[in-house]
Amino acid sequence: MTSIEKTNLIQYVKNDVERVGFLLLFLAHWSDGDFSLSEYKEYDFILMQMIKAGQLDLNKDGEVNRKDLKHAMDQITDAMAGSDLQTVKNTVQLLCKHFMDYPIVAKETILGAAINIVHADNKLLDEEKENVSFIKNELGL
Repeated sequence: MTSIEKTNLIQYVKNDVERVGFLLLFLAHWSDGDFSLSEYKEYDFILMQMIKAGQLDLNKDGEVNRKDLKHAMDQITDAMAGSDLQTVKNTVQLLCKHFMDYPIVAKETILGAAINIVHADNKLLDEEKENVSFIKNELGL
């Protein structure tokens, strides 16, 4: 990945599962530097529910299953790997802009998932609160 590609992470997340996953990983990892097992389980659950609900065959193998979740998670982590906080935050802003024209209930669902992620480890840090507020504002809620 060239340095130009590292500043344009949006090109690596290509569907709403990956977009929401990127937002959630931002909250789970970048807010406190720790991606706990409880956060991972919540992240896994939310993304798998989205895949099942949309019947999304993300890896194009003809089946909707956990392999699609792995594909989405790989895309998200590949996009975020080696990036700095400002690049990730800029990408979060762009992803939220993508969701601006969605119905309010969809944006509230994304915000609810964000809140679930920061509460998953039973530690609510000030930076997590700030980052949830950042996403809330960027979604226009």
